[in-house]
Amino acid sequence: MAGEKMVAICNISGFRPKAVNICWYIEKSSQRMGSGHHEDGPLLQATDITSHASHPISKHGNLFNTISQVSYIPSVADDGAKLVCAVRHKALGAKTRRESHIKVAVRPKKTYITSWPHDPSRGEKLTLSCIVERFYPKPIAVTWLRNGQVQSSVAQFGPFPCENDFYSIWSQICLTLTEEEEGVMYTCQITHTSLRTIEELTYEINTKGTPPEVQFIVANPVKPIIGQEMLLSCKISSFFPRDISADWYKDDVKLDTGVCHSLCVTNTNGVHLMLSFLKFTPAAEDDGSVFKCMVQHAALRNLEERTYTLTITAESHII
Repeated sequence: MAGEKMVAICNISGFRPKAVNICWYIEKSSQRMGSGHHEDGPLLQATDITSHASHPISKHGNLFNTISQVSYIPSVADDGAKLVCAVRHKALGAKTRRESHIKVAVRPKKTYITSWPHDPSRGEKLTLSCIVERFYPKPIAVTWLRNGQVQSSVAQFGPFPCENDFYSIWSQICLTLTEEEEGVMYTCQITHTSLRTIEELTYEINTKGTPPEVQFIVANPVKPIIGQEMLLSCKISSFFPRDISADWYKDDVKLDTGVCHSLCVTNTNGVHLMLSFLKFTPAAEDDGSVFKCMVQHAALRNLEERTYTLTITAESHII
């Protein structure tokens, strides 16, 4: 893997005398400059990496042995280069070398499914895009399945080159959201030499909606201080469609000031997440006040609410 340490070993055994010279290097070829004639051939460029090697020598009877080991962190530029171990010894008529070609791979930086529109409705068209970003080498297979059955009506864009010799690819499938599509699971399978197994991304067709998960209210600071602004936050996640409302109350009185919400973020499986906040400055008379975050959503049968009771202790006063 590019950017990850690799270790190579060369076993050298049964030699005498003990003195031996072992060198490691990366050998690449680049086109000669000048005449440009084919007979000039490629020019070999070698990078010595012996400083990253160790080769302790042991003795067995009258003969010596060593296992030479080198560590190296390859880059994409090393793909196709030769890793060479060169040995010089008194008993050898000439320098002996062993070599192995380096094949470099880069795992995709990101893999995800997007949907358009974000909130699909019955009777509308839906486009699902499986996106694989920044991988190497170029060959890759992206396959769509519908409830486990391979789909052939797929549009593919790429692989196309992107930053630092990497590649990216988009694979799209389009469908009309009929009643039969409700609950169908679409799977994007990604096969690439950098992945140990086939990677799978899934998207479930859902036009009925998914109710939000509303977490408990979190206070910051945990211990309120009179006269110092504090923040109450409520995380609302895994809901669909996107339309949702969150209102704040103090002792059953709706609050209009100090309320704000984060942007609504769409997850890779098509559901949404947002945070709702209330900023306020507690006073002594607020001790025991009950704050509520009330959430309304089309997939909820009833309002979902979370409460927080403000407790002011003696040490909560600013000195």
